[in-house]
Amino acid sequence: MLDALVSGTTDPEVLADLARGKLRKKLPALKEALEGRFEGLHALLIGAILSHLDFLDEQIDRLSDAIEQQIVPLGLRWTRVSRGSRDLGLLLFMAGGGGAGRRVRAQRRLSL
Repeated sequence: MLDALVSGTTDPEVLADLARGKLRKKLPALKEALEGRFEGLHALLIGAILSHLDFLDEQIDRLSDAIEQQIVPLGLRWTRVSRGSRDLGLLLFMAGGGGAGRRVRAQRRLSL
């Protein structure tokens, strides 16, 4: 929805149809909220934020690859930790027994 707003889509019906999850239950209120309240400056600011998030996602991928190359020879495995649609980082744990406890503690530390 934000990408559509930034690219110039202003029709509240079209924008509301892009809603996902719990927001779909509130379509009438969403259509009303999207009525004429998003201007050029908003598009500029949101576009800059979305571009920065894309940059950060690329850096996470690049660093994740480098980390994987370093830990695999040590017998460690990794998996991504996500909250919603966003990666929070990497979760490391030992291959074999004993890793589950470390994984749970690491997940608690990363919880937002």
